[in-house]
Amino acid sequence: MTNEQKVKIAELRSKGCGYKAIADWLGIGKNTVKSHCQRNKLSGERAAHTTIKTSSSLCPQCGKLVVQIPGMKSRR
Repeated sequence: MTNEQKVKIAELRSKGCGYKAIADWLGIGKNTVKSHCQRNKLSGERAAHTTIKTSSSLCPQCGKLVVQIPGMKSRR
């Protein structure tokens, strides 16, 4: 797991995302996310069911907002 992924896990957990949603978004295993959160005291309360928009609003590589222009082919 890279340092960027660790930072992103902490950020998404603080927003209330669950292990599976984070794992799907980062492309790593759910148990990897779960064990990282437990080791670093990020587990806390049970997270609300949260979905993460991938291609429509956030870049899957860097996590920055992707601006979509109406009427144009969707950006990735």
